[in-house]
Amino acid sequence: MMITRVHGVLIAWLVGILSLSAFSINAAPVSGTINIDLIVLPIRGGEEKISSVDIQFSGDLALHLSVGGLDLSSTSAFTFRGLEFQALTAIVDLGIAQVRDTILFAPNIVEIQQQRNLAGLPVYCVSFSDPSLPVETDLTFPLDAGFPTCPVTPDNDLTASSLYYLLEGYTNGLTTISSFVHPIAIDLIFSRIFEGAGHLDQPLSFRKKIVDLALSFDFLRVELRGLFANLGSVAIPSWQKGFIGALEVHINEIIIRSETWLGATPGLECFGECSLIQRFHEGVIAQEFMTIEERLFIRGVRVAGMIVGAQVEFSFDSSSFQMHIVELTQQFMVAPLALTIFNTVRIGKLALTSVKVLSQSIVMQLRISDVTTQAVFNIWPPPAGVSGVKVYWSRLVTVLAFPNIQITSDIQACQNSDICGTLLDTLTHDLALTTSVGDIMIRILLGFNAFVIFRQAAIDVSWQLGNVLLKSTTVVNGDALILQMFGFTLQF
Repeated sequence: MMITRVHGVLIAWLVGILSLSAFSINAAPVSGTINIDLIVLPIRGGEEKISSVDIQFSGDLALHLSVGGLDLSSTSAFTFRGLEFQALTAIVDLGIAQVRDTILFAPNIVEIQQQRNLAGLPVYCVSFSDPSLPVETDLTFPLDAGFPTCPVTPDNDLTASSLYYLLEGYTNGLTTISSFVHPIAIDLIFSRIFEGAGHLDQPLSFRKKIVDLALSFDFLRVELRGLFANLGSVAIPSWQKGFIGALEVHINEIIIRSETWLGATPGLECFGECSLIQRFHEGVIAQEFMTIEERLFIRGVRVAGMIVGAQVEFSFDSSSFQMHIVELTQQFMVAPLALTIFNTVRIGKLALTSVKVLSQSIVMQLRISDVTTQAVFNIWPPPAGVSGVKVYWSRLVTVLAFPNIQITSDIQACQNSDICGTLLDTLTHDLALTTSVGDIMIRILLGFNAFVIFRQAAIDVSWQLGNVLLKSTTVVNGDALILQMFGFTLQF
């Protein structure tokens, strides 16, 4: 089913207007938000005083209606091209049971699978894309050349780590070291890639359906999910399916959860230009339907003053069994020092006769009054031909929280280029200041290389005026203005 962009815009706005007008008469609880962003990007390359600019417009409309035990919601994303993405969701609450049905319309689909890199941490790679995406296996920021394809190997694991960072945020330093990438800049990176690859040229079509059933009892929760995705083209659909079943048990503070993935695998799907509202983490379709993945989680077990947990991931089919990861966590407090220690050990390539520790992360958190400090230490796999164990200091984060103001210092070091992908002994320092003056919120981000060499700055300002939020973002480097965003969010 295809929808032209003009028809899509008309349908989306018509649904919103009819919902508001029809249901407001009966005082139905209709709510929603309209968000509009306009980004100005100077085009540099000459000595002119007045520079040409690129302009990007993006907007989204979210509507929510609740009647009895039925919740209906609609999310629409717009650009200069018109309607770019549409999601419709219905939730029915039946006491102990809840049913959720989501259908997604988009001109494209990108399946991003979660795998593990050489250190045992989660990374992302593209397992399917329509239209196809540019591919590059040695990327650093700003990741504007392409995406890593599955499977993750030593040749592309740094790229896969960078992709995971852009989509999910910081992950213990296992990525290109620059932590300071503004969310707006990340959206621009993805929009340029997707538009350049022709992902926004096709008409909207029915791309995915997600059906969830959850049964909740006193200490037991049962979840079933069905995934139905069009992995063909807009013109020639090819529907594939996958299923996930989960059983979760709560015993006091202990949580035990088991997940079975049939024809599906953990990851996320991107639609449109992969902005935040166009990402869905419910899972992606597996390349082989009969491959079964299992995940077991244990959380909140208290042993001798420690809180311990475990996560086990493995898969099997008719002919083979593969252990992906065993992740063990411990948390304990050294009371006299107000010190909390978090320890994570990742074990992989597990066989009946061999166990290999892939990496270990130790986080020490010290909290004294208004000051909180976190130090991150990692034990990474040694380089080829090197034996022994070496502990690397990776990160030091200090937060000073006072009334109406918060200052954050984030120092990062790269001491193993096989993991973080930059030159050895590289050091960055990011400073963030957040404060409020009445209804105005201000956040200033400063990024430095080698601790003191200025790299980039961003200033975010928001002003709440009743149900309207006015927004502004300015990003600069040492030479010029990178981008300027003006926007507003209206709640009704």
